[in-house]
Amino acid sequence: MPLHMPKNPLLLLVPLLMLVGCGPTNYVRLHYASEHTPAHIQPNAPTVTVVELTDDRSEQDVGIRSDETPFIPVSSVTAWVSEALKEELSRQGLNTRYAKTAENRVPGDHVVTGAVQKVWVRQKNMSEYTVAMEMALTLDDNPPVNYRAEQEFLNIPTSSVTETQLTETLRTLLSGAVTDITAKLQYASE
Repeated sequence: MPLHMPKNPLLLLVPLLMLVGCGPTNYVRLHYASEHTPAHIQPNAPTVTVVELTDDRSEQDVGIRSDETPFIPVSSVTAWVSEALKEELSRQGLNTRYAKTAENRVPGDHVVTGAVQKVWVRQKNMSEYTVAMEMALTLDDNPPVNYRAEQEFLNIPTSSVTETQLTETLRTLLSGAVTDITAKLQYASE
């Protein structure tokens, strides 16, 4: 069966241009939405203050596109990670607070401090991405614990694909941290 070309060859370019126009921009909005339902906070639940993590990343951008231009965050990476950690801890039934600095914490609270060490997206082509994140967290006076998540994605290009992949990887990163923190708090209260 012979292949028929459209009468107007420009019609072939329209779907391609639509896909290219739907791809990610260089500017990345950092937003987080938990997938867990909120837990009921028990009256005797410990209170945890999450102090905004420090920024120990070697790059201030959050990645690089396939054309070698940077993915630039439009808000604070450390605030994004810290607030997401606070949200996930609260969804485990803990009383949580957020403090910009350690001086703003409430005496008597358990305190989580630490550093964001890496947030990096590598766009391999229009639909393939690798996302890597690393952080170190300290609960009270315990030694710091390192957490790492790396994921590969194959997506249809959209304007929000980068934000979605960052959020999904952050959820994976926080999962282990939240499990560790809640276990340590439970052990400390016994």
